[in-house]
Amino acid sequence: MEDKFTSKKLKILLSLSIFMVIFSYSVMFFSLTQPPLATGITILETYTKGDPPQPVIKGVEGDIIEVFNDQTIHLDASESYDRDGRVVDFVWQIGKETFYGRELNYRINEEIESLDEGSFPIIYLSLSVTDDSGNTAMKDALIKVLPNKLYLSGEEISLRPKYGKDRLRLPLSKEISMIYELPEAIKVPPCKVKLHIDTGKRISFGIREIKLFALCEEGGKILLAKNTLNILDTGEIELNGMIKREVSISGFEIKVRGIPLCSFNINYGNSYIEFLQS
Repeated sequence: MEDKFTSKKLKILLSLSIFMVIFSYSVMFFSLTQPPLATGITILETYTKGDPPQPVIKGVEGDIIEVFNDQTIHLDASESYDRDGRVVDFVWQIGKETFYGRELNYRINEEIESLDEGSFPIIYLSLSVTDDSGNTAMKDALIKVLPNKLYLSGEEISLRPKYGKDRLRLPLSKEISMIYELPEAIKVPPCKVKLHIDTGKRISFGIREIKLFALCEEGGKILLAKNTLNILDTGEIELNGMIKREVSISGFEIKVRGIPLCSFNINYGNSYIEFLQS
């Protein structure tokens, strides 16, 4: 009787061992056939064949791109690649618009209501690339739209012109300084900058030099542009310069030097500081 019980017990153990072996191989096979998880990039296809493509937007490294309004930006995906094949399709999404192709020129045209940096328009940007095996991956970023033109008016600076004019007279110290403060600091990327002052065609007799400074949020100021005027210059005064590094600007200073007591006009409707993409 004991021999029969032992024999039955051995059969059960043998069956259980065979089941465990079959189960282990099934789990191993299932694990090996699953697609690998991607890291650092979004894979849009559930199952992939080979490596996914790598989307690259030339010159875009961070998550936010700062762009001045009324500028045309050039988007270039030509550096996108696929390790085991080639990229065959490029799809751009900008806001609600869709575009196709390796490169794209896009005009930024947004309505900016305030000089508060938190209210500047934000546009969603994405690039989707597909390789010759049908794998798709996507890179996305945000476009922050900055004002491209700030108008001078009295001691203020504004998004829109405020018509009127001032007649400024140089003191005996031969120099006058005009300060224009922003409501809050604005972070500005490297760019070209232009100061345009409309003097109303009046002879600016005795005005010899004019300088434009950016006032930095952390303190101090940066000379952006300067110009020496001829003694009988008339009409518009224009300076061109550069902001060479990203900086948070809290305002601007315009310095004018010349002969004591000489004067000039500023017509506010057409006097401004303009930023251009470098």
